[in-house]
Amino acid sequence: MHGMTHPTDQVELLSSEAIDNLAQAAKPGNWSYPAFFLIFFFTTDYFQKRPAVFVAFATLTAALGCARVLLAYFDSRVRQSWPSLYPYAGVTLSTLMGSCWGLFYAITIGLFGFESWTFLIVTICVVGICAAATSVLAPHPPTMRRFVVLLLSPCIAMDLFAGNQRGFALAGMFLLYLLFSLHQGQQASDLYRNAGRGQKLQVEATRLEAEKKHAEHANKVKGDFLANMSHEIRTPMNGIIGMTNLTLDTELSEEQKDYLVMVQSSANSLLSLINQLLDFSNIESGAVDLERMPFSLRETFDAVTRTFAVQAAQKGLNFTSRIPLDAPDILVGDQGRLRQVIINLIGNAIKFTSFGEVRLEVAQASRDDATVGLHFTVSDTGIGISQHKLGVIFEAFAQADGSTTRKYGGTGLGLAISSRLVQLAGGKIWAESELDRGSKFHFTAVFELPPRASEAENTDLEDEARDLAERVARDKQSRGFHILVAEDNPINQKLAVRLLEKKGYRATVAENGLVALACLEKQRFDMILMDVQMPEMGGLEATRSIRERERRSGGHIPIVAMTANAMKGDRERCLESGMDDYVSKPVLPEEMFRVMEAQLMVFAKG
Repeated sequence: MHGMTHPTDQVELLSSEAIDNLAQAAKPGNWSYPAFFLIFFFTTDYFQKRPAVFVAFATLTAALGCARVLLAYFDSRVRQSWPSLYPYAGVTLSTLMGSCWGLFYAITIGLFGFESWTFLIVTICVVGICAAATSVLAPHPPTMRRFVVLLLSPCIAMDLFAGNQRGFALAGMFLLYLLFSLHQGQQASDLYRNAGRGQKLQVEATRLEAEKKHAEHANKVKGDFLANMSHEIRTPMNGIIGMTNLTLDTELSEEQKDYLVMVQSSANSLLSLINQLLDFSNIESGAVDLERMPFSLRETFDAVTRTFAVQAAQKGLNFTSRIPLDAPDILVGDQGRLRQVIINLIGNAIKFTSFGEVRLEVAQASRDDATVGLHFTVSDTGIGISQHKLGVIFEAFAQADGSTTRKYGGTGLGLAISSRLVQLAGGKIWAESELDRGSKFHFTAVFELPPRASEAENTDLEDEARDLAERVARDKQSRGFHILVAEDNPINQKLAVRLLEKKGYRATVAENGLVALACLEKQRFDMILMDVQMPEMGGLEATRSIRERERRSGGHIPIVAMTANAMKGDRERCLESGMDDYVSKPVLPEEMFRVMEAQLMVFAKG
């Protein structure tokens, strides 16, 4: 059956699940009422003495029961056909059924008295109906209360009306039973609601778990897609940028050189875009951890200054940087990410400034024995940013003015990435600006300070490294190192060989890991530049095979990964396989030779 209150009733309405449960629970109960009248027919003389009353109440009970069954079976149709009448249907039928049985019991007392067998059988049935109703109607307390009250109130009234000691005793007993039934019914309702809440929580937990697995799967698919796209894009980009740089070193007309410089600029812009998208994806997925390595703050500033000095001069801008004397030089942190934030801010400053200056400054914000907090500022005299746009410039894919996207270019990811990186470094980033009056971008970061002894040791190590580098350079020029290039892409093969030969190295090409192993069997090499993804045998498998041979026979050949796999964890996988260092494509010649010479220093020293 369905029991629902008037829409204006303040009683909490049932959820759709509770209504369905109520309907299902009421179905078998409706068939019990005709069974009671069969019991009365065969065990009492009700039909023989009062056939009209018996038939009238049996018919009425059967009609109400059928109506309740039909309402339960055709719930959705009734709800759609008579939406305004539907809320009253279940309550009305329950009220009539409770009233019918209450009236039937009161009439039975009047017709047969307290001492008859018929009265005893009807009393037992009414008590059973009341007990069942408190359980069956528990999903909707108002319906349960109406049914119990309408069932037992006529009994109490008739007992009181009959009077005498037996009548008063029965009235008192039924009153206690009424209160007990209401109490038990409320407890059953509470249990039902709690069970419903628990079931909903379980369903919600199952749903959330499924959504979590779906999100993890989607994130894995996205990661695999980004990794594959990164590799597939970086491989041809390596050829474009590398061959363009080589061509620029040849004899060219001014027109040809101008065209190639534009190709080079476009390729570098595309590479920057790829790096930004990968960086943002890694940061958003929590796959970025800051390194903790000693580095020189002043060398970092010098490198950035050299990077942008030419670009600023080409636009007629004055570019300066300043570090106070009291700022520490040797810091422990992630130099690469610090450079990335500074480069993003300076790049934006130069891009949006047509005349005047761009300035990079750092000041010491806080310091103790173990850490130092630095405050970086990048200021310009560019187009500026309106006040109401300052709050959105650090959001992903946002720019202060949509029109600037067309005029100046950019994805709007640089500041978003910088903001995330600064937060990872324990700092904050903000901006001050006015339209047509320039901007100031500030960010803070906390770095560890190395022990004083370590600074002296670092200085000694740097001196030793420089001496060793000079000796390696002399050795390289005198005899030339022989490099094995394991690379499957023909263009990248030619690029690597040409770069190495221009630097004075000898180079041999192996198109996959199996060929590289065969080459090592035939001749000696000083280093291997190893691609990772190659047919037949990849670079990781080939490296593990080489290291296994070395464990048996001794020796160690430096292996540097030169790969388009540039996602989070790729470097770690290369090192875990036994490689000594890692360079990502597109390969910058100065970066490749820096890594190579660092490994060759160890080789020469050994």
